[in-house]
Amino acid sequence: MEATEDSGFQERALRGDVQDEFLDEIARTMPCWTKMSEREQRQIIDKAGHIASELVREALHVVAHRDFPQMIVGLGK
Repeated sequence: MEATEDSGFQERALRGDVQDEFLDEIARTMPCWTKMSEREQRQIIDKAGHIASELVREALHVVAHRDFPQMIVGLGK
């Protein structure tokens, strides 16, 4: 991959995608989801977000330590 090539990878977007997958599975498999209060749903959404963040962070850590000769990284703001 050349430095000018954009892989389309965004850590925040990946975290959101992982979180959404978790939530889609939870919402589909929990018939009580719609009966939960907004506060209860928010707690589950926040937990899914935390898990997704840790998963993405650890995955990036594994990739970064694979002895690749180079890695192109964008840190955002």
